Amino acid sequence: MSPSPSPHATWIKAPAPGAGLNIPVLGLDPEALHEFLHSDRSPPNCMQLPELDGLLAGVAIGPETIMPSEWLPLVWGGEGPVFDDGREAQAVLGGIMSRYNQILQDVRDGAFEPILWRSSGGALIATDWAEGFGLAVALRLKSWGPLLEAKRHAPLLFPILALGGGPNRLSELGLDAELVEEIAQAAPEVLPACVMGIEEFWRERRTRPSSGPTAERIVGALPPKPGRNHPCPCGSGKKFKKCCGP
Repeated sequence: MSPSPSPHATWIKAPAPGAGLNIPVLGLDPEALHEFLHSDRSPPNCMQLPELDGLLAGVAIGPETIMPSEWLPLVWGGEGPVFDDGREAQAVLGGIMSRYNQILQDVRDGAFEPILWRSSGGALIATDWAEGFGLAVALRLKSWGPLLEAKRHAPLLFPILALGGGPNRLSELGLDAELVEEIAQAAPEVLPACVMGIEEFWRERRTRPSSGPTAERIVGALPPKPGRNHPCPCGSGKKFKKCCGP
């Protein structure tokens, strides 16, 4: 995990809890969640808010559902947080799930914005966010294959790969070092469009008609019904009209 900027970093957006899973989830708002993740009660190697936001985005818009029990350990870095009581535990976990829900809702509304660090000079820093997204992809790397193999849509992942430790992967795809650097510099501004485009790719893929046998294909593959005076297909040697025909 990259070194975390000052806890006084500002955010692009501080969304209110949403309801992307059709389940009312109440919890800490992003600023309060940031304070908890930065506190002594969180494990020393836990994610900070931008990296968590990237992980949530990758899980939320990915090719298949991943249960929280699988990705929450990544948030805490392999250790458990220390909660004052059950109410605080519910508030923290509720805040995480609220952000997950909000990502889903914002993507559907075409209004998604990642939570990123902002330097003292005002520059957006998206490396941690991209690393979190990359961890989500790694959970189902094989399932993400169709996107990487899609010529039209694979570039949607390029800015995230360029930021999140994947320049070698981009080189394997034929991009030279100079172009990778240009992509990385532009990445913070194009992340929203990339995330919404990736979600659209998987949504269209899930709703695409199945290539399995349809009723029309099955009927078309059947032999034509014999004429009344044709030999009966049962092999009796009689005419169809005098054997199995009507």
